[in-house]
Amino acid sequence: MPHQLTGIGARAPEVWLTGFGDSSLDFELVVWLAPEAVKRPGRVNADYTWALETALTKYGIEIPFPQRDLHFRSGEIPVRIDPPASPKESS
Repeated sequence: MPHQLTGIGARAPEVWLTGFGDSSLDFELVVWLAPEAVKRPGRVNADYTWALETALTKYGIEIPFPQRDLHFRSGEIPVRIDPPASPKESS
């Protein structure tokens, strides 16, 4: 990436596991930036975010959305199923 510090004192990017979410592993990408890049944090963030999205798509990695399951232990829930509307009723 063009924002990364190069030359003397340069360090390779690192990925840190920073925590465990409800349904996730939380990671942080650590990159040492060139002095010019530090002045444009929004641009740097956008560029790295797009690069990550592109790489995930390339390798078929999908980011799942949270799903919730409901389990009823007891009791009753009335359910009414209406028949589909006839073509006359829907016009």
